[in-house]
Amino acid sequence: MYDLALIHAPAFPNFRSRNIDFGPISDVIPSYPIFDTFPLGLVSLQVYLEKRGFKVKIINLAARALLSRKFDMSKALEKIKARVYGVSLHWLVHLNGALWVAKKIKEIHEAPILLGGLSSTVFWKDLIKLPFIDYIIRGDTTEEPVRILLELLDNDVEELSRVPNLVWKKDKKIIENNFNYVPNELDSIDHSVFVRCATRDGWLDSLPFANFIQAPITAVFTVKGCTMNCAACGGSAYAFKKYFNRNRLAIKKPEKIVEEVLSISERIKASIFFVGDLQQTGMAKEILRAIREERIDSPLIFEFFRPPGKELLEEYRKASDEVYLQISPETHDTELRLLYGRPYTTSQLLRFLRNAVALNFNRLDVYFMIGIPHQDISSAISTAKFAGKLLIPGKIDAFIAPLAPFIDPGSLAYDYPSRYGYRILYRRLADYSKALNKDLWIEMMNYESLEMHREEIALATYIATRILLEEKVRKGIISEEQGKELIEKILSRERNLVKKSFRKKTEYKVEKITCHIKELYPSRAFFLSLKPRILIDGAIGYLHRFLRFRHI
Repeated sequence: MYDLALIHAPAFPNFRSRNIDFGPISDVIPSYPIFDTFPLGLVSLQVYLEKRGFKVKIINLAARALLSRKFDMSKALEKIKARVYGVSLHWLVHLNGALWVAKKIKEIHEAPILLGGLSSTVFWKDLIKLPFIDYIIRGDTTEEPVRILLELLDNDVEELSRVPNLVWKKDKKIIENNFNYVPNELDSIDHSVFVRCATRDGWLDSLPFANFIQAPITAVFTVKGCTMNCAACGGSAYAFKKYFNRNRLAIKKPEKIVEEVLSISERIKASIFFVGDLQQTGMAKEILRAIREERIDSPLIFEFFRPPGKELLEEYRKASDEVYLQISPETHDTELRLLYGRPYTTSQLLRFLRNAVALNFNRLDVYFMIGIPHQDISSAISTAKFAGKLLIPGKIDAFIAPLAPFIDPGSLAYDYPSRYGYRILYRRLADYSKALNKDLWIEMMNYESLEMHREEIALATYIATRILLEEKVRKGIISEEQGKELIEKILSRERNLVKKSFRKKTEYKVEKITCHIKELYPSRAFFLSLKPRILIDGAIGYLHRFLRFRHI
């Protein structure tokens, strides 16, 4: 019996029985279109609670369902015995999957259901009314509130009023506790505990995403909150302040970041992605020098919200022998970029790219978006052509993707759409549920702009992606065979869109259509990446499994 089972559902629970054209909605992230990557917060919760005497299991239903057609999610849920079942509803695209899992668990086990995540926080008033939802923990940092909840559940129900950030029901009355647990410092995640739990409970259940075996990548959060106000982002400074009570960044100190990096790199040689621009912390140089001193042999990936100066960029280059960079200017157009919330010019971007190439980074990835405010089809095509000109084999790669399926609820553009030239098509939770039941990704989208309706955004996406792919083939970044395969997929959808024949039943696959995952980040197969320390942790986990110890 587990104290808590943490469950990540596929965004589309019946994806095997439906012909859905997912389009390119997840092509530039590790996930497949059913969004099978679970939030890093699940690992943080598991490690935090295990260290405090609770037994916690993670099961990634989405990844398991992708890996095997024979995997039965209902039967898997039947086998999990827990005091409380925590269901992840972090990204709104998981709404139907999360609610299906929650309802199914309530039918099978009649046990308490706990929701958490950013979308759970934004929509808590609607979610708590559902008869199969018992608790919602609000906020971006929930480890301590969940610990208190688990300790008090067996006590007098009145004691639950002491759990910060909790929304719950007593005699069908909804009770909203104080939302006052918003820590300003972050602790490191000890990945040895995660590995031991994974081997104790079945490592396939704990895979971060289905492709992890072919192309593993890990991540370290450096901050929670943000200093930026990108228009469509539900993780902006505006959103964190209004919906998550966060008025300032929660920062992970340099020694804690290094501690967490070591807990990963000592166990697996996989890419480590640093979530959040280190420049936000005000301690970027200090963090980078601390990392350099440890001589990390894993590929390190850093993201930028604005271009750093050359002096700071030199510190990034010294952090490790293998360093990759990412930046998302979204568009070639300075005016549109500034409107979106990226505070730098195209000239500043190009200067940064030149500096990065001169400093011989392993690669710099540049991301562009279709669907930003006041972008029309002509501008989208110009962005694709601009991206193509940036390409330098082995040095600079570029990607372009739609803003899909949603403008984030809680973002500036969602709350003030007319300011950004948008029309928001869905507001109620029930409308989002219906949208996610559509068979075409375009019809799931919760917005259109004054310049482009949804079908035009899709058409612009296909044209722009094809232009960029053709340039990648020409410059040898991808092979002619790969390029031909990807371009044919895109042309097929583009033709269907123009002819409106996409409304006819067509068999679609759960796949990426604009790039292969191994183009996104450096990787090698999971089993070739393992180090001796992970085998030791695995042995300890198996020992706990067979001796039935309560927790790691």
